[in-house]
Amino acid sequence: MPKFIEFATPNQQTASRSADERTQIVKDHIAYLKQQAQLNNVIFAGSATDNTGGLIVYEVESKEAAQALIRNDPLTKANMMDIEIHPFQTLADH
Repeated sequence: MPKFIEFATPNQQTASRSADERTQIVKDHIAYLKQQAQLNNVIFAGSATDNTGGLIVYEVESKEAAQALIRNDPLTKANMMDIEIHPFQTLADH
């Protein structure tokens, strides 16, 4: 199945939210990703420890399917991140 990688970096909207609001949105984001991992749609996710962003690897049928998952992510809904998505392959895919 195809894989897609999402690069997410904080945007100006992130700084405009209160610390409590950011904390709750991130908790919701993590719960969403764990749910998608249980459904085998997310195979890897992580964030930079210096708060400069994160990445998610989706294993789904198409880029459109990955984009739909991204649109439903609480971080995306809160418009807190700038998102890039690209086709991706792992070393094992070669």
